[in-house]
Amino acid sequence: MTITALDIAPLTRDEALALAEEAIARQLAVLDDLAPQEWERPTACPAWTVRQVVVHQVASAEAFLSPAEGVRQQLAGRRLARAEGLPPLDAFMQAGQRARDDWAPQQARDRAGSVLPRFARFRRRFPEPLRSLVRVPTNDGKVGVGYLFDRVINRDLWMHRVDICAATDRTPVVTADHDGRLVQDLVAEWADLHGQPFDLELTGPAGGRWSRGSGGERLSLDAVDFARTLSGRAEGTGLLRTAVLF
Repeated sequence: MTITALDIAPLTRDEALALAEEAIARQLAVLDDLAPQEWERPTACPAWTVRQVVVHQVASAEAFLSPAEGVRQQLAGRRLARAEGLPPLDAFMQAGQRARDDWAPQQARDRAGSVLPRFARFRRRFPEPLRSLVRVPTNDGKVGVGYLFDRVINRDLWMHRVDICAATDRTPVVTADHDGRLVQDLVAEWADLHGQPFDLELTGPAGGRWSRGSGGERLSLDAVDFARTLSGRAEGTGLLRTAVLF
């Protein structure tokens, strides 16, 4: 059945937080299955190994959990942006990761198991009036923290799990209720960003079929590959060049 993109239900705050908890549980389960040597395998994120991806996730969470740590990472990111010519968000993420790059795999796993659930609880408690008022920088301006908490961070958690599975020759667990819901939200934002008619068929457990208007591009690919393309991990053509924030 084809669903009009405009009919995709927006994520509620409670739904987004439930997705976050499941994303963290699935991520930690993958980490617990890794052999020591697998932590140093390269990932689709060119600058980072598996271990460094996990360290980045912890560093980003700690920047929100501690105002002082957030300021430290912002200042370090600005220095790195000037020194290496990196975009603001990239520099911020690299700065947080590099400050912790001496972590061994077990330390990274332990910190992830402690910090990521705590960050999910922090997002649940974050005051509603501030979710639209507080804005955070990206490479292309600023976004509201509510959008970041409910949509972007969940995508980041999910896609990094896919990255780690790909790097270690594992097939990620993909289900309609969890991964499929994240893909639905991704389709809705992608459709809003490009504003063009399309007919999109995504295959696999997280897939579905969506359209808008008539006479537009017809696209068919795996749902996870669709997400990887919009995140910049694979090269897209046509409407698949429309990037979405992860």
